[in-house]
Amino acid sequence: YFKAKQRNTSIAHYGDVIFLSKNGKRSGLYHTGIVYKVDAKYVYWEAGNEGGGHGAVKKHKWLKTNKKIFAYGRPRYTEEAAA
Repeated sequence: YFKAKQRNTSIAHYGDVIFLSKNGKRSGLYHTGIVYKVDAKYVYWEAGNEGGGHGAVKKHKWLKTNKKIFAYGRPRYTEEAAA
């Protein structure tokens, strides 16, 4: 969807959807989350459906260079959604 809408990127930004891959390829996509912070070295993201089958939400801090990060999708948030 994001690629078709030209809203995919390799550079993380607050509010992006993060796509994770087991093998660095689309065929290995296995999880998504939402980016809530980015600094010079790390991307911070959270995702649900984690925690041993209990559907917990968990926060993560990964190096931007982590090979499991496949891509980011940038939703077209409205001004009202950003407020």
